[in-house]
Amino acid sequence: MSKGSGGIIIREEWNNTLVNMSISEKGIFLDSLLKHVDGEVISDIPEKMYYFIKSACDTIDMDRAKYKKVSEARSEAGRLGGEKSGEVRRQKTAGAESDTYEIPTLHDIETYAKCRKSNVIPRQFYEYYNAHEWKDRTGSPIRDWKKLFSTWEKEETSAQQERSYDIEQFAQLAMNRSFEDCD
Repeated sequence: MSKGSGGIIIREEWNNTLVNMSISEKGIFLDSLLKHVDGEVISDIPEKMYYFIKSACDTIDMDRAKYKKVSEARSEAGRLGGEKSGEVRRQKTAGAESDTYEIPTLHDIETYAKCRKSNVIPRQFYEYYNAHEWKDRTGSPIRDWKKLFSTWEKEETSAQQERSYDIEQFAQLAMNRSFEDCD
């Protein structure tokens, strides 16, 4: 299948979804990614896997574009005999302002959360970042909202575990106290 034109990296963020897939679904997923890398049209994707495969293909395209951009910059620097790293960094920063990025819709986030079987409430995520104009703490535009969603998801899971522990502690404390009152 592969003609040596490129490759793919299986990303850690896909693991949550891949773990819950059957072997045949994993095969469909991998086959679809390889076809995408080779420039073939992907067809006959099961509906429940469509958004996950589309998201993975979008990620591959972003990685490819980033690789191409870095490769071209290195080639150019090599042709110029190398430049000071500070100068290259300033050029990159100046060019970064003109880069475009996609702001997701609430529907995009809901679909992504559903595909990941996430415990995140999509509306809260959307409203929080929409209120902050899709910028991070430093004021830079958020370019990869799916990565940010993954971080939000981890923090939400951690917070739920802490709340669960607090409730159990409180229940145990209440039981101990009620027995002390009976004596």
